[in-house]
Amino acid sequence: MGYVESSYRKIMCNYAMENIDDNNIGYSFGVTEDGVPFDAEAWQDEAGNLMVTFYLPELLDEEDFSEDDAPKPVSEDMQVFHNQEQFIGEQALSVGMVEKGAMESWELLANYVDFLIESDLVEFQTDMLNGSGIFLTDIMGNPVVAITITLMMNENVVAATDLEFIPFKTNDDDKRSRFRVIK
Repeated sequence: MGYVESSYRKIMCNYAMENIDDNNIGYSFGVTEDGVPFDAEAWQDEAGNLMVTFYLPELLDEEDFSEDDAPKPVSEDMQVFHNQEQFIGEQALSVGMVEKGAMESWELLANYVDFLIESDLVEFQTDMLNGSGIFLTDIMGNPVVAITITLMMNENVVAATDLEFIPFKTNDDDKRSRFRVIK
């Protein structure tokens, strides 16, 4: 198969065990076919909903998008939510990164979600897509985008990934096993 060389700097995530609790499920990392490095972290919120956060280099410039570009409902059955509530997650890999703010442009967020779909990192099980995004700076000063996708909400699978997540430390002798989020 060969290899894929990245044209971006590696994202410096924090894998320190003191940041890990029962809500932090596991991590994965890699490079997409077009050379974009990523780290991914599976976690659950306090309600038991399953999420995955993808850490990517900034690929797009938010200034190229405006609120005028926001998607409009195409039917009465469709709703667009914007900043409904502040979202605080259980992510561990971003500890130590500087938060630069929420992704305000829906078109920009949609482009990142499309990138994840086109890169086969996530697949939605319905016509409804979801995601939230924040801008970060890693410890090396690299601009990072964190895109969080809900995989399971209220015990319903809404999205899936074929990534194999490596559990964070599972016991004192540091034996690790792999698991997959099944479609």
